[in-house]
Amino acid sequence: MTTGTGAGDGETGGQPKTFTQEEVNAIAGRARIEERQKYTDYDALKARASKADALEMAQMSEKERLETKLAEEQRRNIDADGRIASAMITSDIRVRATLKGIIDPDAAVALLDRAGVSYADTAGVVGVDAALDALLVAKPYLKGTVTVPNLNSGGTPAAKPVVLTAEQREAAQKLSVPEDRYAANLKKTG
Repeated sequence: MTTGTGAGDGETGGQPKTFTQEEVNAIAGRARIEERQKYTDYDALKARASKADALEMAQMSEKERLETKLAEEQRRNIDADGRIASAMITSDIRVRATLKGIIDPDAAVALLDRAGVSYADTAGVVGVDAALDALLVAKPYLKGTVTVPNLNSGGTPAAKPVVLTAEQREAAQKLSVPEDRYAANLKKTG
């Protein structure tokens, strides 16, 4: 049972009016019906709006329809050109990073400042070499030639890395072998 407490709730002689469960259910049911009636014409309004849009499209001149389609196609072309440029730049960064001896080309892609890098259909990718050179100055560990001291050697000096000649680097590239592995094999054989 629910009790009313306000003056408009039907207080009688200081006692609050009480409601039976049936009365509460009836009041709640009327409130639900009133709320539903507020939105009964929603579907009809939605259908009318859809018909109005279709009618507006039908009334557009052929020129306006073509202009709308052209604008959409131009937007798609711009998006595609952007994706192509991004893929070309990323690919060029990986290739040139590998040629410069960077041990992790994906790290170079992630860390490279692309401010001076661009792509054009006529010129291709421009500015990658300068950006990679700047990256190698800032993060020399990306190139495999940085010597890290062996802290577990017990006081013996770390082995000096083998410096490859230009011909040896070229041979390593042709064999698709990292320069450090090529150098290690040279130590073993000679």
